[in-house]
Amino acid sequence: MRVVQQITFDAKDDAEAMRVARDRLGDDAVVISVVPVKRGGFLGLFRKRMLSVTAGLFEEDRQEREREKRERILAFQKLLEIRQAVRPAEERVPPAERAPGSVVDQLVATEDEAVTVELSNQAMELSRAVRTKGQGKESDSDLLDRVEAIQNSLHKVLARLEEREIPSDDPLVSLLVASGVEGHLAGRLAERYRKAEGKPPFRDWLARQIPCRGTSFAEALQGPRSLFIGPTGMGKTTTIAKLGAAFALWENRKVLLLTADTYRIAAVEQLRTYAKILGVPMEVVYGPDDLPRILGRYADVDVVLLDTAGRSQNDDEKVAEYRRLYEAFEPQSTHLVLAGNVKYHDMLDIIDRMNVVPIDGLIATKLDETKSAGSLLNVVFNFNLPLTFLTAGQNVPNDISIASGEDFLSHLDLQERDRRG
Repeated sequence: MRVVQQITFDAKDDAEAMRVARDRLGDDAVVISVVPVKRGGFLGLFRKRMLSVTAGLFEEDRQEREREKRERILAFQKLLEIRQAVRPAEERVPPAERAPGSVVDQLVATEDEAVTVELSNQAMELSRAVRTKGQGKESDSDLLDRVEAIQNSLHKVLARLEEREIPSDDPLVSLLVASGVEGHLAGRLAERYRKAEGKPPFRDWLARQIPCRGTSFAEALQGPRSLFIGPTGMGKTTTIAKLGAAFALWENRKVLLLTADTYRIAAVEQLRTYAKILGVPMEVVYGPDDLPRILGRYADVDVVLLDTAGRSQNDDEKVAEYRRLYEAFEPQSTHLVLAGNVKYHDMLDIIDRMNVVPIDGLIATKLDETKSAGSLLNVVFNFNLPLTFLTAGQNVPNDISIASGEDFLSHLDLQERDRRG
């Protein structure tokens, strides 16, 4: 790959650098380097910090194309190897076939818990209603406002539930709490398990209670257009690359990768690199108004995955941009990406601030970096939010799987403690 055109200019931030590069060189512009500098001022004073940006256009040569072709073949072979190692689909237990009386359904023991289940069900119904445009009397905006109000109320209920005392001498409760499950939920899970018929091993029983969506990548994704949200550091970009690889190389689907993360040049270039390796198109979304034009150019694709900027959950104005993207993109599903090593209180804050759009599924990432990912179970059960995908590792296209209760629990240090108990 060689540079056929190159420019250097100053920009005040990464977003402006990307805009200028695109305006002057076109949509295929690539930022080559960014160097902080100080410009202007008087007698060395009042100088402004700027970015000296070098951007260019690249032309692929024959050798480069052959190398990328070999990389795609190797990636495809790796996927085939993983596919052989994955359990057959019939061994998984789809949510619709689970035994009645799941944990979520059985958590009704007090008034607050009844409210929790009811609010969860309403939130899920509203999420489905938003996706079914034109079939209801309320506008999308009204539905989204109701989702936000319900989820805010749910957050307050869950905060109250956390304050309750739990049995400290219960070995099952202690086992779950040590893995990150909040005390109240741990107590209810232990209580339900002891009432279960047949007394299966606790780990096997718990795996069957965890709600997961689908036994294939398409079922778990739930629709051709998917939006991915979450704060900085959760692994969204890498996860999207893994999913793009699964659909493009494994299932031979036409995939389009989109990124609205124009605040980090590295994120754009990272996804662009993945797209080149996979041989799929990638476009940068600078604003909601760009989406109709981009989607119109790729009307024949099967799967569209939209990455978003990793906003801090404490930045309300930037988080609100998710809604504008959502309304322009009209996704069939929205996935919240959370890392397993995040504390439950932080997860509650993330959900409370990022519920500006309906959330349909939870992607658990970085499961290889912790043995206390049970905090994610709090989100799954308390919000009635199914797991969709699990990731453990940075290897693309490997290290991603369709979520199942058994696979998720394999990342928790439950088995050895259970045996000791």
